Amino acid sequence: MITQFIKFIHNKLTFFLGKLTTGPWKIKTIVFISLLSLISSFPDLLCDRKHMDHFVISAVQWQIDNPLKPVPAEFIEVKGADDKLKGSKAHIEKRNTRIVIPVFAHLLHLDIWSIMLLQILVSILFLYIVLLIVYEISDDKLLSVTFLLLFSCTLAGKWPFHSIFYFDGYAMFFLALAIYLRNPLLIFLLIILAGFTDERAFIASSFVFIWHQFRTSNFRLNSSLFKLNSISVSIVIAWITYFIFRIYLLKEYELSTPKQLVGLSVIIDNFNLTALSFMLVFEAGWLLVFMMLYKLYRGRNFFNFSILIIAFMISFAAALSVYDIGRSSAYTFSFLIIAFAITVKNIKIDELRKDMNLVAFLCLVIPSHFVFANKVYWLSPVFPKILKLLN
Repeated sequence: MITQFIKFIHNKLTFFLGKLTTGPWKIKTIVFISLLSLISSFPDLLCDRKHMDHFVISAVQWQIDNPLKPVPAEFIEVKGADDKLKGSKAHIEKRNTRIVIPVFAHLLHLDIWSIMLLQILVSILFLYIVLLIVYEISDDKLLSVTFLLLFSCTLAGKWPFHSIFYFDGYAMFFLALAIYLRNPLLIFLLIILAGFTDERAFIASSFVFIWHQFRTSNFRLNSSLFKLNSISVSIVIAWITYFIFRIYLLKEYELSTPKQLVGLSVIIDNFNLTALSFMLVFEAGWLLVFMMLYKLYRGRNFFNFSILIIAFMISFAAALSVYDIGRSSAYTFSFLIIAFAITVKNIKIDELRKDMNLVAFLCLVIPSHFVFANKVYWLSPVFPKILKLLN
């Protein structure tokens, strides 16, 4: 019975997704996947402007109008002591060093709402870059479309569309482009841009390093992850430059980052939701990750096996150290792309198709949730939000 069901899903998805692989297949795929992403995870902020405290919106607008200046105390000393208000005030302070998008908006004379709407377009480009990456690796249209469907239905794939206020879509786009390109200078610049869009992107840039190390050996299981080349050197230099420039911003412009609501005490507070947060990152996409890890383990490539696990756990630990776990863990999206690349290069594609179709189907039908401040929230589709707006 289960075998027949899996075969049924495989045949139907192959037939439907196969329709997207004809003609201008990349455009057709991106239009379909982008519409699916917007319908399934429409931004709350566009349906309910009360979703975000008004002083937070005003603070970010002030930052756009006055880039490279610390946010004034009037936005941080708002009266109130509830957890949501504390989180909002801490978030404003943390944006002091996240200067890329405010400077970009200032130079283009864009306000906060324009830059948020622009993120939707950037998120579509993000998915397009992911499609280019996986097609370059697999050289298979159907498998690439299947992976993009799988990817776009996970928390990592939906988050740039759902949360347009935090500018995560921009940072994730910079990281994806750094994965796709091969020019060391451009990769260096993209790592810097991502890091100063959000610190989470800087931490997640370790996956960019791992990706290019695997890529140089065509994703062999026994790839040498610490054999330096021009790209890996440029990434290391980007990391060093990031720290130097961050110190410069602190001393020259007094753009400090607060330490409250972050750290070991928050990890302890989040402990009961650790396992759930872990599973919600990729949902059924974890099956693809486990396939990759199994291949590495069976091939006795224990060093690469360990490096990948350590890189993910560092990023995930960083996510647990703040209350917006779901948002932070979405930055590990590169781990899923690496899993696809290693799997597709070490398993016959015909054998992989059924597994990929099943995983994509499960990701499609399982509702995406995320953890924030010890609560679980649903990335709900657009329809109930429209009804709420009409009422």
